[in-house]
Amino acid sequence: MNRHLLRRAGMVLLVLGTILPASILPVPAREKYFPAVLHLRHPDGREEIVNVTDLRFVYYERRFVRHPTGIGKPGDLEIRDLPREVHSIRNEERTRLKFTKLRKVVFEYRDEEGKRLLWLHATRSSKRKKPVDWPGGYLLNANTSRLPHFRGLVDGRTVDFPIPPALEPASPTEPILTQIEFLPPVWASRP
Repeated sequence: MNRHLLRRAGMVLLVLGTILPASILPVPAREKYFPAVLHLRHPDGREEIVNVTDLRFVYYERRFVRHPTGIGKPGDLEIRDLPREVHSIRNEERTRLKFTKLRKVVFEYRDEEGKRLLWLHATRSSKRKKPVDWPGGYLLNANTSRLPHFRGLVDGRTVDFPIPPALEPASPTEPILTQIEFLPPVWASRP
C-alpha cells in the first residue's frame, strides 16, 4: 500500500514539475518586469517608437555628507544624489501611480501665465478611476536634486529616457519623450 502511494506522489510531483517550472523557482530568482512602448519625438519632427522590456522610474534622493577635517576646522560638505529605481511614478507628496494600474502616460505642454509648461497626464487601467494630471516640475525631487527619468532595457542594454524639460524649448536638440503605453507586467527569471 505504501509503495503505491509513493508512486502516485512521485507521478504528481513529476507532472507539476514539468507543467509549472516557473512557479517552483525560488522567489528571489523571479522578478516582475514592466514592458512598455515609448513614443519619442525627434528635433526634426520624426516620431520614433521604442519597445522597452523593463521600465522603471528613477528619482534621486539628495544626501549631505560631512567629512571631518580636524579639530577646530570646518568640515567638508559633499552632496550626493542617490538614484532610486521604482515601478511607480511619484510626486512631491509621495503619491504613487503604480505601473500595474496605469494604461498610458502622456507628456504635454499647456499654456500657463504666458509660458508653455510641462504636464503629465496619466490614464489608469480602471475606467472608474479618473485620469491624473500633475505638473512636470511636481515629480519627486525634481526641484532639489537631479531630474527624474525613466530607465529600461532595449535589446538587452539599459537606456535612460529623460523627462521633457519643464519649459517647452523653442528648438529641441534631442529626442523628447511624449508618451508611455504600459503593457501587462510579466514574471520572468533573472538573466
